[in-house]
Amino acid sequence: MSKLNILLLSNRPTKRSQAGTVFDHLNSFHKYSIHKILELSTIHSIPNTIDLDRFDVIVVHYTLGIGFEHFINNKTKSQLGRSKAIKVIFIQDEYRIIDKVIESMVSIDVDILFTAVPETEIYKVYSKEKFLDVKIVTNLCGYVPESFTNIMPPEFHSRPIDVGYRTRKTPFWLGKLGVDKWIIVDKFLKYCKDEDLIMDLSYNESDRIYGNKWPLFLMSCKSVLGVESGSSVFDFSGKIQEDVEEYTSIHPKAEFEEVFELFLTNVDGKIKLNQISPRFFEAIYCKTLLILFEGEYSGILTPWKHYVPLKKDFSNIDKVLSVLRDPVEAQKIIDTAYSEIIKSGLYSYEKFIKRFDSELYKSFSKKKSTLVENPYSKKSFFISLYTNPDYLFRYMLSSVMQSIVLGFPIVRKNIFRLYFSLPTKIQKKIRPIAKFINK
Repeated sequence: MSKLNILLLSNRPTKRSQAGTVFDHLNSFHKYSIHKILELSTIHSIPNTIDLDRFDVIVVHYTLGIGFEHFINNKTKSQLGRSKAIKVIFIQDEYRIIDKVIESMVSIDVDILFTAVPETEIYKVYSKEKFLDVKIVTNLCGYVPESFTNIMPPEFHSRPIDVGYRTRKTPFWLGKLGVDKWIIVDKFLKYCKDEDLIMDLSYNESDRIYGNKWPLFLMSCKSVLGVESGSSVFDFSGKIQEDVEEYTSIHPKAEFEEVFELFLTNVDGKIKLNQISPRFFEAIYCKTLLILFEGEYSGILTPWKHYVPLKKDFSNIDKVLSVLRDPVEAQKIIDTAYSEIIKSGLYSYEKFIKRFDSELYKSFSKKKSTLVENPYSKKSFFISLYTNPDYLFRYMLSSVMQSIVLGFPIVRKNIFRLYFSLPTKIQKKIRPIAKFINK
């Protein structure tokens, strides 16, 4: 079959404003797909100079939140719905406003959905009735990093930090799995306060690390902490988030256990979204020992073979620390993980894109038999795009604002420090300001 003409719709961030896995994911389509990929980075709407009828496939990337009007407005959804192209959706963080997400996907007549939801849980989230004719493909949130080029991980014993970790303090409404991401910091510091360890652990937004500094941080650590990615609460209507945020704004000192009993007892853990995080691939690539809360990790990581399992009640902390203090035992786990996860090629972006290409061919053969007659060339596409004054202005403004607001650590740190010091109600009111740093 001939190459398909693909429009990749994204909200591509600037290099210093987001984690490297976002760029790896977007770039993998251009690097490995056998098809012809043209990317349009935009939000709200598609420029009126772009003709969707000149594409065989339209892919909506996860950087465009399909259920949020801010990212894709109703006019754009109508345009996509009228298109005869194969429609492909990549989605992450799909525990939020699920009803709106489903409504949006139905309105654009999606053909293929790439989801992070495990196969056993898919029809608990996406009803068979509404997705009967949709090919649902389970995939990972990220793969072995390709942005970590030309790095030379130092020897285990020479690294200055014993235990490192970075995350953000996720809101209570994400449930126990979400809270694990930052609870592990408090507990580790508590149980290891008398240990002779150099630790660099933080869940403050202002301490997050991006760009080239992230692999440098990983390679300065003998080990890093980690928990499963995802959420243990699925909020179909958005009411759970609304109720929890309203309560915590009135009771800012409320503990998670209190909020859990009031709002989450009957919903936490009903649907599983436990996933391996792309960060673990990054740590293994940097030959950094993983110390992880016990979990499934998408069936990819095996305890004591690829990582050191830490019980959530910390009852085995002594055994965990004994491995950390034994360079021979630690190196054995590090080397096994590197060999079986990285060198094997099983979890590469190249393999991911081969599957993507395969699913496109299957769907194309099933739905239509001929390619579009007048596809864009790369040159004609960019001429159509960049001769649109409105798009050009918004794109340039967004890039500049992202670089200034998010690209400089000191500016970013102070902005987030100010934002998170505000009451929840005030935070919600000023969120629309963020639109000015998007395209």
